[in-house]
Amino acid sequence: MIVCAECGTSNRDNERFCGECGAFLEWDGAVVEGATPAPATQTAQRAETTDPGLASPSPGDSPDTKSSDPVDRPSVVDRTTDPVAVQPGQAQPRRPVRPVEEPRSAAAADDRACPRCQAGNEKLRRFCRTCGAPLVETEVAARLPWWRRLLDRLRQRSQEARSRRDRRATTNAKRLLKIVAVICVLVILAIVGPPLVSRAISEVRDLAQPHVPLTPATVTASSAGSATPASRVADGAHNRYWAPTGPAVDSWVEVAFARPVRVLDILVTPGISIDQAKFLTVGRPDQLEVSATTSDGKVVGETLKLRDQPGAQTFKFEASGVVRLRIVVRSTYGPQSEPTVAIAEVEFFGRT
Repeated sequence: MIVCAECGTSNRDNERFCGECGAFLEWDGAVVEGATPAPATQTAQRAETTDPGLASPSPGDSPDTKSSDPVDRPSVVDRTTDPVAVQPGQAQPRRPVRPVEEPRSAAAADDRACPRCQAGNEKLRRFCRTCGAPLVETEVAARLPWWRRLLDRLRQRSQEARSRRDRRATTNAKRLLKIVAVICVLVILAIVGPPLVSRAISEVRDLAQPHVPLTPATVTASSAGSATPASRVADGAHNRYWAPTGPAVDSWVEVAFARPVRVLDILVTPGISIDQAKFLTVGRPDQLEVSATTSDGKVVGETLKLRDQPGAQTFKFEASGVVRLRIVVRSTYGPQSEPTVAIAEVEFFGRT
């Protein structure tokens, strides 16, 4: 058994990683349990201290033998160390031998398979014995019976088919919504577009073309004196006027055009004269209600507020296709004596 140096857990000899903490089991530094190192002796070899410069005399040579020729012999070298006596070998602890690794095997039915190397591990291990990968999240998958696998496969196919149908239905619904939106936009443009385009064109023409006088074909009134007929409001003279008989409020004068016209401006000259002294002697209009009837029967109305001073006063009044235009007196300035109200001239400008 090998004891982990990090956590002290005992591991088998053929395991490379600790099953508790996942530390690598270092063989040189790990503590080996259950194994007593056997003493081993090393055969001592006798050390020789023979100087390489000295030759051992052969047995046949005699020390008294002399050569006929003189030969220089090397002098004997002094030895600095004495020969070391041979000591018997001391017992040393045996180095642990790495056990032969078992081949990686697939997980058995009761083992926990490593997600990295697929090696089998005991259920109590937290780290793989071979590669050290964590085994906490790995679960032993029990093999389901064939009928369960068949039902799961059929259920998965049914879910996939339903998902495809839902995607197709969603796509078709989106496509239908886009088509309906396009149709609605086209309908709105068909209904609202032409009036907007026509109005834009009319406004451009109003700005580009000059405003011309519009002459009424006929002029009528609610009442008029014998010397102040209704036609006086459209005769072009400022020293003649129309004056109703009776009360001034709710009296009216109406003009008609020979063909539909576009009215843009109305000029009103109140009183009997542009002279200030004469102007103040009779009643003058204060508020006039203008109602224009178009060729299609629509009525466009607006109230004009006049200033109590002589001379023409210009008002902006826009209406297209006008065939009749009525002016009703709603209030007056000045005395209430006869004539109670007088209008010298009403002029219209626009495009035909």
